[in-house]
Amino acid sequence: MIPDKEGAATSPEGTCSSVHDAALFYDAVSSEFEDEYYGANGDNAIQLDVARFRGLLDRVLLRGGVVLELGSGTGYWLRWLRECKGATAVGVDLSEEMCRKARARGSKYVVVADLSALPFREGAFDAVIAPYCALDHVEEYERAFREIARVSASLSRLVLMVDNADRMIRIYWRVAHKRVQSLGGDPRAAGMWRHRVDGVEVEVFTKMFKVRELRVLLPDFRVRFFGVGFVTPLMPRWARRKGSRSTLLMAVIRPVEALMSRCTPRLSALLVVYGHRRRALPDQAVTEPSE
Repeated sequence: MIPDKEGAATSPEGTCSSVHDAALFYDAVSSEFEDEYYGANGDNAIQLDVARFRGLLDRVLLRGGVVLELGSGTGYWLRWLRECKGATAVGVDLSEEMCRKARARGSKYVVVADLSALPFREGAFDAVIAPYCALDHVEEYERAFREIARVSASLSRLVLMVDNADRMIRIYWRVAHKRVQSLGGDPRAAGMWRHRVDGVEVEVFTKMFKVRELRVLLPDFRVRFFGVGFVTPLMPRWARRKGSRSTLLMAVIRPVEALMSRCTPRLSALLVVYGHRRRALPDQAVTEPSE
């Protein structure tokens, strides 16, 4: 199933509290989300991580086809898939407000749904991507990975970004936002990321993954791992904003991040999983990402 041309969304029934709390959180930050991650004046550290992910996508995704984005947010990657890869891009997100903004920016096929219950037929997609840790917030994550396999076609590709449980740098993201105040909570210890959203306390389920665990969760796929975020989590606030000093610092950090991504992905803050279905037809070659 692909949403109709008006992008009609369907909210999952029987939504558990962690999904509800995550939706509240992302509804609240939706207005600034795209500017912070992808805008001209956004966070340098985040945008360097985004650029690494974009480069990998560009190398491994074929042109055309039907691509599903998990956690499609305000539609940045849906637009990129359409414009740069000529794909039919379909998005799913748990935030109504994020989906509304994505539709307003030209994404027709966007659905509000829990990632552990995808409203699509079996084998519907040539590729599945999850650009910024959308799978971290799925409490029934094992079911979500089974759903990814179910909706993936026989020669499909995956590019998924998740938080790394074995990360070298132990700092976890804190939100500074007019509607959201981070209250703490270490996902490694408790699995919850605590906030106050519009005065209401919420707990956003947050799962961190290990390399060996991801191999088990994706038995139908041949997988490789890349690292994102070795130095960037330590960048001070002044370096995260555009300016001459930060430009110089980024010029130093960029090649270090690129080298460590290939050599020591297990130590990164974020893991990027690239995979393709094991059951490829013999006359259809599968291109591995080149470095």
